[in-house]
Amino acid sequence: MPGDQGAVFVDVTGEPLDINQYVGLVADPGAGAISTFSGVTRNNFQGKAVVKLDYEAYTPMALKKLRELAQDVRQRWDVCSVAIGHRIGTVLVGEPSVIIAVSSAHRRESLEGITEVKSEVLRLALADVKSDITELSRKVDRLEKEVTTIATDQAEMAARLHRLEEKVDN
Repeated sequence: MPGDQGAVFVDVTGEPLDINQYVGLVADPGAGAISTFSGVTRNNFQGKAVVKLDYEAYTPMALKKLRELAQDVRQRWDVCSVAIGHRIGTVLVGEPSVIIAVSSAHRRESLEGITEVKSEVLRLALADVKSDITELSRKVDRLEKEVTTIATDQAEMAARLHRLEEKVDN
């Protein structure tokens, strides 16, 4: 996997993420716990419908940041391994955009580690997602106005046509 470094595994990919792959990466005979997080695209955000999210990243920088984050968690918590995968490109509703797996001898450390990684990864990604959704909302608003204008124009034309037909019939 790209970005392997000891007990730290990171990947930024356009391919679908498989949680079992990340669980396998952190599996360790000394681990009594493997905690996971799968962040999936939901169908709404701030009252607006969502059908997909589009993620972009400068992959070398994203790999570096994810690796630093994973290494920091390994230093702060007594964990065996950390694996982080993040999707780029289009992620449809129900598909994971981020998967995190952390293994440790005891559950507390893996749960604390996963919480720390999740918070940081989502904080980094959220700014991009919010700007994408805001832009999509603006586009939807513009399209709704255009559709309303077209419907109004059609109604006016239908009324004019009806009046012309009445004149022809009389």
